Amino acid sequence: MLVKRIPRLYILLLAAGTLFPASFSFGQVGTFLGQVTFSAVCGIDKDGNSVGTGITFDGTNLWYSCYDSAHTNSNDLYKANPATGAVIAGYNIDGGLGAIAYDASRNVIWAGEGGGTITNQVIKIPLDANKNVSGPYQVAFTVQEAFCSPPAGCGSDDIVDGLAIDSVNSILYVHEDFATEFASYNASTGSFLGFIQQAPDIPKGTPVIPPHTGANGLCVLSGLAIGGSTFFEASDYCDYVWAVNSTTLSEVTASSFSIASSVPSGFDQKALTCDPNTFPGKNALWVNGAFTTGALAFQIPTGSCGVGGQPALQGIVLSPASLTFSSQNVGSSSAPETVTLTNYQSAALSITGIAITGANGGDYSQTNNCGTSLAAGASCSINVTFTPTAAGTRTASLAVTDNAPASPQTAALSGSGTAPAATLSPTSLTFANQPVGTSSSPQNVTLSNSGTGNLNISSIGVTGDFSQTNNCGSSVAPGSNCTISVTFVPTATGTRTGSLTVSDNATTSPQSDSLTGTGVTATGIPIVGLSLTALAFGKQNVGTTSPSQAITLSNTGNGSLGISGISITGSSSGDYSQTNNCGTGLVAGTSCTINVTFTPTAAGTRTANLTFTDNALNSPQAVTLTGTGAMPSVPAFVQVQNNIDTSGTAFTSFSVNITTQSGDLLVAFCRESSNGTDNFTVTDSAGQVWALTSSGYVNESDTGPRTGMFYIANSAAVTSVTVRYSTAGGVIKPGIMVMELSGASASGVADGSANHASLASATTATSGSLTTTNPSDVLIFAADASGNESSWIAGAGYVIPNNKVNIGANGSNIRMAMQYQAVTSIQTGTTTSMTYSSSNWNGSVLAGFKGSASGGPAAVSLTSPSLAFNSQAVGTTSAPQVVGLFNGTSATLSITGIAITGTNGGDYSQTNNCGTSLAAGASCSINVTFTPTAAGTRTASLTVTDNATNSPQTAGLTGTGTALPGLSPASLTFSSQNVGSSSAPETVTLTNYQSTALSITSIAITGTNSGDYSQTNNCGTSLAAGASCSINVTFTPAAAGTLTASLAVTDNATNSPQTAGLTGTGTALPSLSPASLTFSSQTVGTASPAQTLTLTNPQSAALSITSIAITGTNGGDYSQTNNCGTSLAAGASCSINVTFTPTAAGTLTASLAATDNATNSPQTAGLTGTGLGPAVTLSTSSVTFGKVGVGTTSSPQSDTLTNSGNATLNIASIIITGSNSSDFAQSNNCGSSVTPGANCSISITFTPSATGPRTATLSIADNATGSPQQVSLKGRGR
Repeated sequence: MLVKRIPRLYILLLAAGTLFPASFSFGQVGTFLGQVTFSAVCGIDKDGNSVGTGITFDGTNLWYSCYDSAHTNSNDLYKANPATGAVIAGYNIDGGLGAIAYDASRNVIWAGEGGGTITNQVIKIPLDANKNVSGPYQVAFTVQEAFCSPPAGCGSDDIVDGLAIDSVNSILYVHEDFATEFASYNASTGSFLGFIQQAPDIPKGTPVIPPHTGANGLCVLSGLAIGGSTFFEASDYCDYVWAVNSTTLSEVTASSFSIASSVPSGFDQKALTCDPNTFPGKNALWVNGAFTTGALAFQIPTGSCGVGGQPALQGIVLSPASLTFSSQNVGSSSAPETVTLTNYQSAALSITGIAITGANGGDYSQTNNCGTSLAAGASCSINVTFTPTAAGTRTASLAVTDNAPASPQTAALSGSGTAPAATLSPTSLTFANQPVGTSSSPQNVTLSNSGTGNLNISSIGVTGDFSQTNNCGSSVAPGSNCTISVTFVPTATGTRTGSLTVSDNATTSPQSDSLTGTGVTATGIPIVGLSLTALAFGKQNVGTTSPSQAITLSNTGNGSLGISGISITGSSSGDYSQTNNCGTGLVAGTSCTINVTFTPTAAGTRTANLTFTDNALNSPQAVTLTGTGAMPSVPAFVQVQNNIDTSGTAFTSFSVNITTQSGDLLVAFCRESSNGTDNFTVTDSAGQVWALTSSGYVNESDTGPRTGMFYIANSAAVTSVTVRYSTAGGVIKPGIMVMELSGASASGVADGSANHASLASATTATSGSLTTTNPSDVLIFAADASGNESSWIAGAGYVIPNNKVNIGANGSNIRMAMQYQAVTSIQTGTTTSMTYSSSNWNGSVLAGFKGSASGGPAAVSLTSPSLAFNSQAVGTTSAPQVVGLFNGTSATLSITGIAITGTNGGDYSQTNNCGTSLAAGASCSINVTFTPTAAGTRTASLTVTDNATNSPQTAGLTGTGTALPGLSPASLTFSSQNVGSSSAPETVTLTNYQSTALSITSIAITGTNSGDYSQTNNCGTSLAAGASCSINVTFTPAAAGTLTASLAVTDNATNSPQTAGLTGTGTALPSLSPASLTFSSQTVGTASPAQTLTLTNPQSAALSITSIAITGTNGGDYSQTNNCGTSLAAGASCSINVTFTPTAAGTLTASLAATDNATNSPQTAGLTGTGLGPAVTLSTSSVTFGKVGVGTTSSPQSDTLTNSGNATLNIASIIITGSNSSDFAQSNNCGSSVTPGANCSISITFTPSATGPRTATLSIADNATGSPQQVSLKGRGR
């Protein structure tokens, strides 16, 4: 019921926020669901009313519009939380809007004419993905005037009070104030589609407030909403919502309802919007009144409407239809995200199962409160968690199985598993020779995360004679890296090994680098020692120079240190300077001093390095320099008090009363008229003695009057200031003026002064020329005149305080004046002046006084209130951190002690260059290191005790000891060991620093030469919290040279495996080379050429030789000669010549053995050769005949001759010999030769010539060894 520029007359409302009883309804339809009050009120229009015109719901938020915002330049569109009414965002779109409607298909808000600039048009307001206004509105199309009651009563200025969008069919419905019909338009083209009459019963209603004349005294259509096939229509003046079928235009009685009992009296101008989401299991219709800052929700039939003109949800719905999780590290779980299951059916839903399915179903899990049945219209929640098991996109589905026709209902699940990928570069570090007990220059290792997830670091540690510092913190982001600086401090000579180990959440954890260096005896080698590794300066005014701090450079080695340079380097190198007495070198055992000063060129933290370049192995060495440049505060005027006597009475002292604050700068200008040589002394009620400015006294003439300026910085509070004169009997016309200023420097406050005297009568006092060094000064110009003056006029830029004050008991006018000016730049040759009323001689002083760095009270302070150390392995020492002690007072600070105190004070230590006193304005440095003795947070305090009023000054110290299992020592170096022999065992202790038992998987030797080491241990499979066990390692070198390996303990600790480097040197023993000789085949009985064996003695002592001999099975087939003698010098060799003379055919073996005093004696070399020659094998070596009659010949017996050799057997003869040779006879087929492997037969007969035993011998003469071969022959004659 809003007409543009027509004032509203009916404002009859109850207080917003009041809840009312449930309204009348048909069944559940019309049930009052709740009320929300918006936190922002629409702006007041020109008629003094706050008028809301529209409301819409975007699926999450309620939006409401305001009729007129131009009058108050306020917002005309708001987004609010429908549960709390809290406004999320506000926008000034057009100075005033009419009804609004959210369009889900276009993601815009349609808005009609209100009290702004648009007329007879609808606009589109674009939104982004987060439902925020994303740009200026666009005019969509012009709307036609609707028919009014009475006709033409609408006029041309009617606002749009009803908007509804059917985003499926792209139809926009528009109602204008007082119209009895509403228009429809194609939302894409703006084409007019026609008018639709209001619900027939609207004008039949009984108005609750008098209708406007534009409504013809009747209730009339106002707000619109559309849900599927239903129009919801509200009216002005009648508290009722009508439902109308959008096709037949007939009223749907079951969906219509009264809101009279739930709304405030006089509730009017209803705007409507559908909301299927805010009230679980229910569809709601929000009703907004023009003069209420809020909305009321009423239940409408389930499935009545959707969001933004979309179809109403039906059946069983999972919302949202998909979940996309943020990237999650592999193995870690996301926060749960919720899917809502809603039963839009009219009957209960029977749930069979809720499960995760799909390709990566195992990466998701769910919990829910749905149970096995979900009531009609009800909802339940399913919370899904994402725990990726691998990197990359991981997809699955949430599936709800039930008795609904469309079962299962599914929601897509998607997330990305991220995994860190850690690499160390380089993969090993090798340090140059380093004297034992000294520290090398650091070498850097870069830890990079090339993966897609955060690299979470558990620990970074080193073993052996190495230490590390790093800037990695607790995590490294994807694509980032950090630096680990490793330093080598050998504890013994020789090769020293260790490892750098990073434990983290990468799959390759732990990552390790091998570390190698060589410790050497510091013979003739210079070693640089620095008294501190860092200097911290306090706040220093820009452009001013601090007092110096000292560093001592010592040569602790035994060779001369050649110094090629001492310089300041780094980003703010120009802010520091140094002087030294080091010259070009230091002989062993001497030291020199470097003094460093700080002169900041800009405000803020200023860092640099003091760098030493020399011939030490760890050159260059550096000392970190830190200071803060401060723009000093300009001193501020507080007050000036004065006193003068012109009576002619003589005074020996003269005072002025002034009550001041402690810490301020006080400046006194003093005069007298009788003695041009008087010396003044200024003191005060606090007993302080004041200083005279550097320019001294000034006389107006040769004999006076005389003036001087005095000051005291960082003053105590005083109540009076007194000037005393040295002239006997006193002086006349004494005067004193005291000015108080705050914010001046506590020390070194004076920044130059200049005197000047007129030496003649004048009306202007002109200063001398002043040059300052500080940019933030107060310049004070004081002048006196020899006679009375009634007024003084300040010079340009200056101020004279108390200009008109008359002083003195006799009412004399002022003849002294002080003026001041604050400056912010260094002054070069500056001058000023003051003029006064009467011409008189004058004298003046111009002085500059510096502002303080902080502008606050001066005090003794530490440059940092706390130091926080990175996590540090128990028992190891951190790199030092520095804190400066600054003396901001004007007096020397007496230092009683600098100590570490507190709960874990023993875990921290400090060194400093402070001494027992610290000059005013000076700083000294305290270097603190952290060596945790236990795991966990370790706290302490650095405490400086001194004579300052705020003593002691303290800085909190915090660090974390990492209590992971460790091996001690971190490396073993075995003495040189003969190859093949075993060392005595050396022990490594495994200690479990954790609070829980350590589960041990294995203890093993790994690495390049792991086979040269072995271990035994008593650790078992579990090591109790705080307990230790022993691992005994033995070295048995299999070869000469340096042999390295690692002892590795694998367990359930985050720094698993723990490793200890193993190093040993195998020493070589005397040996024969080659290890064997093989001779070519050699004819039996002939000698081969000699072959040579070399006996080498690699030992460091002579080898005593007992014998060199041939031994073994066929030792007689070999012979040797040598030149070795009985002793072989260390590192020498000798030759042994071996000859092969086979005595038989076939393979013949032996050994050459050198017997000596070496532990591997005898050294042996195998000998092998083959003898070439025939060999005779007979099948029998005797033939025996039985009794044979005399004269009778026996049957023949046979003997087989085989050439079992490797050469032809040449037969010279086969004969029978012996005493009865004639009784035996033989025949054969052997011929003159038998080839290797062949055989022949010899047939023998017996013909006794007499009775009794008869014997003979078969004899074979040939070229085989053992020739002749013989066979015994026997028989008996009868």
